[in-house]
Amino acid sequence: MEKIIEQEYNRLYAENCKSLTNYTFLTNDIRATEFFSEVKHVLEQLYTKPLPKKLEGNARYIYKMIKSMRRKLRKANIAIGQTDKKLAHIYFNLKPVIPVRPIVASINAPARQISSFLDQLLTPIYNYVTKDITFIDSIDLIRKLKDYTEKGYLTSTKLFVTFDVADLYTIIPRDGDIAALRRFCQNYSVNGKIGNLKIDTIIKLASVVLDTNIFAYKNKYYRQIKGRAMSSPFTMILANRYILELEQKLIQHQNRHHEIYGPYIDDVIMATNLTKEEILQQLNETMKTDPNIKITITINQALEYLDASIENNNGQLKTTIYHKSAWESHIVPYESDHPRHIHANIIYTMLVRAACLCSTVEDFDMERLSAEMILLVNGYPQKFIQKHMKNFFIQHDAMNVWAELDGETYEQLHNTLLYKLTRRENKFKVQTNGHLIQNRRNYKHKDQIYLHYTFENGPLLNFKKEYCQIWEKFYIYPSLRFKNTRLILGKILNRTLQSLLIHKKPKRDMLTRMQPTTEAAQTTIQERFNQ
Repeated sequence: MEKIIEQEYNRLYAENCKSLTNYTFLTNDIRATEFFSEVKHVLEQLYTKPLPKKLEGNARYIYKMIKSMRRKLRKANIAIGQTDKKLAHIYFNLKPVIPVRPIVASINAPARQISSFLDQLLTPIYNYVTKDITFIDSIDLIRKLKDYTEKGYLTSTKLFVTFDVADLYTIIPRDGDIAALRRFCQNYSVNGKIGNLKIDTIIKLASVVLDTNIFAYKNKYYRQIKGRAMSSPFTMILANRYILELEQKLIQHQNRHHEIYGPYIDDVIMATNLTKEEILQQLNETMKTDPNIKITITINQALEYLDASIENNNGQLKTTIYHKSAWESHIVPYESDHPRHIHANIIYTMLVRAACLCSTVEDFDMERLSAEMILLVNGYPQKFIQKHMKNFFIQHDAMNVWAELDGETYEQLHNTLLYKLTRRENKFKVQTNGHLIQNRRNYKHKDQIYLHYTFENGPLLNFKKEYCQIWEKFYIYPSLRFKNTRLILGKILNRTLQSLLIHKKPKRDMLTRMQPTTEAAQTTIQERFNQ
């Protein structure tokens, strides 16, 4: 317990010192010393205070369960070790259709920063070029389909078509990627440059990313020579740009006929009056440019795309939520060690999603009932569920929807939430305006101070209140600059059982070992870099 208290205090001390220094306050004067002393005293008091009986019982149960798991793992001769990966490593996600799906984890890989830089450089350009034909999410799709229907384009004979490219990230040859990237840069460069970089420099940096897809697996080292590493930031823009080039004729055909067309990464949806045979012929003509490309096609008046079900009901658009066959009703349990606003936000998000995707009040109510059942299964009290559902309908002035299934009121609710930009759309909008999204939040606002503490249920629920009182006691009064400064206390959640028990990384020495490169490999890398 003393070690935990010391770790928590040291982290708070470091963050406080940084904040005080930014405001040119001393961190070792009498006031600061007394302030830190009281903070440590509060931590000691709260961490050593006895837990309520219910929490103590849960803690003992989980502790026994972890001990039991560890005993079983030792018997099975399975080693669990924590590592900080340096070299990328590979693991496999099981899929129902294919045996394995390799994922290269490359967070600290050598070319990771280059990959992130190229992603930030080129993604805004791609987003701007494709802003009219790209679906950001299923809500964006429903919105555009609704506008398409209101313009009279959705006739009773209209068919919906979806197709996706199989194994997109791993099928495209490296040289084809580079050639397509060069053409993209040439088309959208200014005086042979994108930003401050020449096209040749961008190509060389992209070559470094593609040629250093090296990872460890089962005590051996591998280099990916075809395709791109999944999870690398630059991977998505490479894949999207390559497919965009192949689909140009199809896009132009759809635009001429005022038809819906748009991809979400490698999943594409379109609407057409062509027959099934004509559609298949057109798609095959489009994709035969590259023999590596294999697509899966679905054609119907009712189909699923992303998490939405879409139906052309005799010229009327009907939409609802699509639940995949592999979907399971698991959400953050009510008894989990999370702040209560997290559980409340889950209820709110469920209702917003249902209101956006369901075109009729009956379908919305079915999703609401389904959400209520999921919440109950995951331990949410009935009173908590009813309270926050009621708050949702009151907030949107739609109590008639909940009480009477009023269709007119629901239509207003549906349109209000559907046409409200989501967080992802706001981010996309900023990118298309040519501004880069900062991956890290800027905490240098002079009217805000951010601090973080470890959140736990039990006595520590009072830490935020106690800390704010200490802060006001020592640093908030008229003569200080902090009087108009807002203190924001963020929460750090404890590690989950998954993070404690599941480890996909190899041993540390496999990821950090430095070995000389063979002469042949050095020659190959140099040749590609000089291309």
